[in-house]
Amino acid sequence: MKASIRIPVIGSGDVTRPEDAVRIVRETNCDAVMIGRAASSNPWIFRQIADYLRTGTYETPSEHARYELMRLYYSMLRDQGATDPVDKMKQFATYFTHGVRNGSRLRAEIYFGHALCPELDSGHLAGLSLLGRSLRQIVQRGRDTASRMGHAG
Repeated sequence: MKASIRIPVIGSGDVTRPEDAVRIVRETNCDAVMIGRAASSNPWIFRQIADYLRTGTYETPSEHARYELMRLYYSMLRDQGATDPVDKMKQFATYFTHGVRNGSRLRAEIYFGHALCPELDSGHLAGLSLLGRSLRQIVQRGRDTASRMGHAG
């Protein structure tokens, strides 16, 4: 198809890893690749693709890096005066914890504010456990602030 037209062609469809982007270009000879839903759960995908093209490898972010990005996002929502930063934060946490080990439990914990599941306290998931506790604290601080300002939340 690319050979028969003169306009730029953009490849799209389930690009969730750098290998997917390279495969689409190789199979279609497209001019660019569109990243959709994957950017919500893996905002590092753009850097990962660039690294993969340059070196053949890429890094997967740690739970701590995910936590730091979530904190930054919440701070930005709050500082920009978002109408409901707590709900936006929950939405972001929902996207962002997909693909994380025990992510569904973490999402439920963030959304409902339940105590940590025992599995999240195990040694190999200590970073994820910290993420869950920290996100709940961030969400609670947002609710407290909204309550003090007279907003529902």
